[in-house]
Amino acid sequence: MTCQQFVDSGDDTIKMVLVWMDGWYKGDEDKAIIDTNVFLENAKQFGKYCAKNPNISIVNAADEILGK
Repeated sequence: MTCQQFVDSGDDTIKMVLVWMDGWYKGDEDKAIIDTNVFLENAKQFGKYCAKNPNISIVNAADEILGK
């Protein structure tokens, strides 16, 4: 899925993908707790990154934003 497809996918899909990516990048060692402040900030950063880079995959965008 490209960033453009992600942005165009609708609210439910966007939320599902963001929650999945949050869990994926936390890994097995982190607690299964969503820090809403961090989650919302990451979601905003992801949205900005995808808006500037509509043709890259969401996996590459996630690596750039969440993989740090």
